[in-house]
Formats: sequence, C-alpha cells, structure tokens
Amino acid sequence: MRLLHQKLSVAVEVSRPTLLEYIHYLEIGSLTNSVNQKARGYGVINKPDKLFMYNTNLIRAISKSADIGTQRETFFVNQIKSSLYNEVSLIDENILLDTYGDFRVLNRYIVEIGAKNKSFEQIKDIPNSFVVADEIESGFGNKIPLWLFGFLY
Repeated sequence: MRLLHQKLSVAVEVSRPTLLEYIHYLEIGSLTNSVNQKARGYGVINKPDKLFMYNTNLIRAISKSADIGTQRETFFVNQIKSSLYNEVSLIDENILLDTYGDFRVLNRYIVEIGAKNKSFEQIKDIPNSFVVADEIESGFGNKIPLWLFGFLY
C-alpha cells in the first residue's frame, strides 16, 4: 500500500504526507471512507489500507460499470461507520479489514460480504462470523441480508 501511495502522490504531484492529508480531508468531507488493518505504533496513523467511496450513490455518479462487490462492501462500510459515528475514539477501530473475512466489526464480529450464494468456507471455523449476503430477502443462522444494514443509519 505504501508503494501505491507513493505512485499516487507522484501522479498528483504532491508529497506523500500531503496526499495522506488530502485523503483525510476527503473522509471528513464525506466523500470517502477508509478502513484499516489492525495496526500498532505509527502504523495506526500512517495510512488507510483500503479506501471506499462514501456511499454507493457516489460510485454510480462517477461510473456506470462499477464492480458489484465493491458496491456491496461500500454500502456495508458506510452503514457501520454511520451507525457508530458518535462513538468517540482517538483511533477508529470500529470496522477493520480482517485476514479471514472481509471485515472485523467492533473487534468482535468477522463479516464476509457476498451475493446470495456466498458460502461460509472462508470463515467456517471462526466464532462470531457472519456472511452478509446481497440478493436475499431473509437470513438464516449466521447469514444476514445486506439490506438490513440500511436500518443502522
């Protein structure tokens, strides 16, 4: 990711620290959401590991052929971050990238995002793990419809 930031800072002709500051301002302005891995030391404040548009409407405004997986993840991240907006914390660890699933929420729940046929294969042996699936009306067991997260807002 550091190499990507260096390439991007060269492309927009600003220093890497300035680029990271701009990314921070985009998040404050509700244009992006960043999600990080669990980090220690300076890694906590160093860089976002993954950037999402703030919501799916912004994705559709700039692209007619946006990846559906990215849209699902963007919606989920937006809803979780919006629901926990008033949680005061120096470092936002309410939603993190996870090595087993897509996200770790509240440092407690592992979430894998996908379509209706998404299986539990990646997270089958992990406690408190869930599949959040698009294209389903109701959930069963640890499979939750993605649309339900819209009620968190």
